Amino acid sequence: MPLIFINMLLLLLLATNSQAAETITPLREKLYYEAEFAGLNFGKIGIEIEQTEDKASIICDIASAGIMDLFVKHSSHTTLSATGSNFTYPDKIYESNYQTRKKKRHVKLVYKNGKIIEEIIEPVESIDKRPAVPVADKNAAYDLMSFLLQIRKELANAQANNKKSFIINIFDGRRLTQTDFQIIGKKTIKIAGKKYVTIAVTSSRKQLTGFTKDEIADQDPDEPSMATYFSDDEKLIPMRMERPFLLQKIKADLIKKCGGQENCLLNFN
Repeated sequence: MPLIFINMLLLLLLATNSQAAETITPLREKLYYEAEFAGLNFGKIGIEIEQTEDKASIICDIASAGIMDLFVKHSSHTTLSATGSNFTYPDKIYESNYQTRKKKRHVKLVYKNGKIIEEIIEPVESIDKRPAVPVADKNAAYDLMSFLLQIRKELANAQANNKKSFIINIFDGRRLTQTDFQIIGKKTIKIAGKKYVTIAVTSSRKQLTGFTKDEIADQDPDEPSMATYFSDDEKLIPMRMERPFLLQKIKADLIKKCGGQENCLLNFN
């Protein structure tokens, strides 16, 4: 089961709102997703976001589950605190602690006026193993949490201007990735026996720089695109994310929205 699917879910959870970018509605959501393949649960995601025009806070937990735990146990706790204006956040702190196959990783990026002023990557890797990402490219890209907010603006602009595609670059602390989005249109899906009219958007990724030789070799040149289905309403909350795998599909569905003091996170850090 490709771990990249779980991480791609992180990149696509909160792309919302079909209004023009200058009238974006602030988000305040607590969402819980479960991922499955062939009827077997293999991952879960909890995310909470608080957004206003001049600041934003995101907490996202991801964990493998079920059969995935037997082969590629994974967990991550990622946060963003950001300030700015007009839904643009040039001053921010992004931090992620994650672990895969008992290997712990830590990334912290501090931005001031849209530029990285502090960068902590643990463990440190040799430049001979992992090429350095140019500073200008890092600053022009989005960390994984800011990426969520930027999808929202790009999708809003695309819909307002009758465009069918947009591109966003992501810097995760080690690698620079290009993500290409295509807006497909309305689709009806079924979750737990209930039908939902949604807006379908597909996405694919392209490795740019900062990847090791093994990561490049592992990249499938024919990797299928990922589809995300957003609720067809004023919020456009992602209802489902899926991609083909072994003649079937792996998917993550929105299981519930948490209200009040209820917690949608996975209770680890």
